[in-house]
Amino acid sequence: MPAAAPDAAVAAAHDALVVVVVPAQKAYADSLYTATLAKIGDGDAKTQGVALGQAAAKAVLAKRSGDGADAAQTPVTIGTNPGDYQYTPPFDGPPFNGYYALAGWKDVTPFALTAANQFRPGPPPGPRRR
Repeated sequence: MPAAAPDAAVAAAHDALVVVVVPAQKAYADSLYTATLAKIGDGDAKTQGVALGQAAAKAVLAKRSGDGADAAQTPVTIGTNPGDYQYTPPFDGPPFNGYYALAGWKDVTPFALTAANQFRPGPPPGPRRR
C-alpha cells in the first residue's frame, strides 16, 4: 500500500484554514485546493493524503475550539480622542479587516506553551577568570 501523498495531505489541511484564517475567502481557498489536488495523480496515495490532511485539520480545530481566538479580534473605532485609533502614515487606512489583528490575542490559550517561562534562557554565564 502506498504512503499518503504529502502534497494531498497539506492541501486537505485547507479545511482548518478556511475556518480559522480566511473564512471570507473560502471560495478562493477552495479553488486553490481543487487546483492543487488536480496536479496530484489519482490513486490510493492521493486518497490517503486527503484523508490524513482532513483528519489533521479536524484535530486542530477540535483542539483549538474554545481557545478564545474567535473573540481575539477587537473591533476598531476611529476617533479623535486620546487612545482612539488614528490612521497612520504611510498606510492611512483601517487596520486589517477593520480589526486590530493582535489586540485580543493576549487572552488566547497558547498553541504550545504550558508556562510563560517555558522557553526562557538560563542566566548569563558567570564572570571570566584569568
